[in-house]
Amino acid sequence: MSRMPSLTRGELSLEEQGIFDDIAAKRGSVYGPFPVLLSSPKVAGLTAKLGEYLRFESSLDPAILQLVTLTVAREWDCQCQWTDHEPQALEAGVPKATIDALKERRAPEGLVTDEAELVSFVQELIQNHQVSEAAFVRMKDRLGPLGLTDLIATIGYYSLLACVLNGFEIPPAFGREPLLPN
Repeated sequence: MSRMPSLTRGELSLEEQGIFDDIAAKRGSVYGPFPVLLSSPKVAGLTAKLGEYLRFESSLDPAILQLVTLTVAREWDCQCQWTDHEPQALEAGVPKATIDALKERRAPEGLVTDEAELVSFVQELIQNHQVSEAAFVRMKDRLGPLGLTDLIATIGYYSLLACVLNGFEIPPAFGREPLLPN
């Protein structure tokens, strides 16, 4: 159970209901961090807008997006985020062995070079609060300026969500069994 109540559409003003409706229209429902973020409707709306771009319009390949998301979730030990995205990662083509390596904190060791570079980049940025010049150049050469910007914004976005989910102790959605070990 979350530390804050999850707001329903009926508890919001007409203007705030519009934000709720926008979130529900793009995501199918209002879940995860958004029912709590609606305590600050503008934050909820702006967060959802950024997420819409990063999740549905980003220049990043869906498998890269999901690998990055799982890496962020593991770095933040975010059970809700991990449980929501592990099935999405499998569906996007992230190999189960890669997911297991992240889950068991063995990554980036044993991953193929492209996966290892992405995981290392995410870990370096979160753990060190910056990335080395070599890592930056490698990723810029690989993804280009647009892809690199989308990558770093994705890391920041999912870190924001992990902070919200962990800070408010929001459990996995829809009664799902947690997939991330303690």
